[in-house]
Amino acid sequence: MKKLFGLSSSWIHSGNRSHAIQTEEFAAPAITGLFKLWQLGVAVLLGTMLLGFSAPAMGQAVNATLLGTVMDASGAAVAEARVTATEMKTGLSRSTTTNDSGNYAFADLPPGQYEVATEKQGFKKAVRSAVDVVVNTDTRVNLTLEPGAITESVVVNAETPILQTDRADVGAKIESRQVVDLPLGNNRNFQNLLNLVPGATRAHRVHSEFFNAQDSLSTEVNGQARLFNNLQIEGVDDNERTGLLQIYIPPAEAIQTVDVGTSNYTAEFGRAGGAVTNVILKSGTNDYHGAAYEFNRISALAAKPFFQTLAKAPTTYNYYGGNVGGPILRNKLFFFGDFLRIDDSRGKFDILAVPRDDFRSGNLGAGGTTIYDPYQTTDATHATLALDASGKPIPVAPANRTPFPNNTIPASRFSPLALKILALVPHTNVTNPGLSNNYQQNTRFLKNTTAFDTKFDFNRKDNDRFAFRFSRAVQSLNDQPIFGLAGGPKGGGFQGTGEQHVQSGALNHTHVFSPSLIVETRVGVSHYRNIAHNSDFGSKASDALGITGVNLDAFTSGLTGILKPDGWLLGVPAVGPR
Repeated sequence: MKKLFGLSSSWIHSGNRSHAIQTEEFAAPAITGLFKLWQLGVAVLLGTMLLGFSAPAMGQAVNATLLGTVMDASGAAVAEARVTATEMKTGLSRSTTTNDSGNYAFADLPPGQYEVATEKQGFKKAVRSAVDVVVNTDTRVNLTLEPGAITESVVVNAETPILQTDRADVGAKIESRQVVDLPLGNNRNFQNLLNLVPGATRAHRVHSEFFNAQDSLSTEVNGQARLFNNLQIEGVDDNERTGLLQIYIPPAEAIQTVDVGTSNYTAEFGRAGGAVTNVILKSGTNDYHGAAYEFNRISALAAKPFFQTLAKAPTTYNYYGGNVGGPILRNKLFFFGDFLRIDDSRGKFDILAVPRDDFRSGNLGAGGTTIYDPYQTTDATHATLALDASGKPIPVAPANRTPFPNNTIPASRFSPLALKILALVPHTNVTNPGLSNNYQQNTRFLKNTTAFDTKFDFNRKDNDRFAFRFSRAVQSLNDQPIFGLAGGPKGGGFQGTGEQHVQSGALNHTHVFSPSLIVETRVGVSHYRNIAHNSDFGSKASDALGITGVNLDAFTSGLTGILKPDGWLLGVPAVGPR
């Protein structure tokens, strides 16, 4: 260290002498520049010292750390003992030696089930098998060497797990067994299991069926808004930023681990004030494994809504798929793939209010409110308007207005445009209709999802590993409007068509130069495209009614929204200016 500092000081002093011969005009900048160089030299020196005396930084997004201490029977540290960690399903093997304190560490180790063995001349070989190494964890395995021949072995198959003492982050790990066996709710979405994480609120759905076609769920952690969460797949960003939804949601059957960090997470998991959720997919092993599955739900087993008098709307839900994984080159190259299809055909029931036939004919007597004529008329029947010199109706002051006879508006006063709009609204369809809840209708909502994942792991050497993943999902949606192309006040629906495409991919490379120098490189991409159209998209429905100046292009096509003060709506105003 002194030598390095001495060289740096000598170089700086030399620099001072060289700048001293410059003119006085440059003296001040030269001194400032030398001071900056001195600061840089000190920074490099401190960095060198820290690199030499501190533990290596470890990327844990897709990997883990296995560490421990090797001791003899008396509890003394054993230095220079050879430690080997072997993944029991893929054959991946890494070796190192203990330091003077008997400590060893395998950083950036792929998650899996490992056998840890240590040996040194004069001691029996110690072996610990079935050690589960989980992503983003430090798994400690302490080993004890007993005196004896190195050809002898002491094998330990199980040991009580110790508390987390090697790191300070807080969170939870949701493993494959939990994801597959626990009830997951709609679409078997793993995000429902975030309910098990301390400090998290119950997972809930946000946004519409069309904008959130992947059925992403949200949760708030430690009192922070859901927008403070960070979502990842194998260390690659998976956030849809405008609504903070998870772009791609893998099938439950393809998930190995869901790592949820809620506080004190390591620096690589930045950009979060709530939780960091990182999903790890399954990988292939030296054995072939596969599965096929189907979950089915039908309306025949469901009750009909209490107020529904129509036949029950048929509903069918099918969730089915399969996965397979295994070796391409034993101990070297592995594959895993899965396919998922969801056919969701939902019958929807709506009950709402439409104008009764007496209202359609102008008789508003049943409404219980006196209807006053806002204009002057030529006779007591209010059938003919009085016009001014320019041909416009003459308004009457509110205090001087007179009611329509029998609360009935004469047909001669009906607007032709209003009649066209009224013709788009269906008649009541219940027995003895009242003023509300007099129209019932079954409609159908269709959503089909097709998704797949592919993953390849290549152990080129014990110290050189590649992992590649690509995922894709397509959702197609169709929500039937209640009034046909006229839309209508359908509850909780978009009344149109939509299609969403999602792609997510990543390549990860880990190279171990030495136990203290490991380089991990990761590149990834997430692509999200959502297109939704109203049921009347492309039509000139407003022009056909006589409402001009609305249907200017495809974006402004369809029927303009028509809203009454009580909320009744005609048209589908969800997309485009209305």
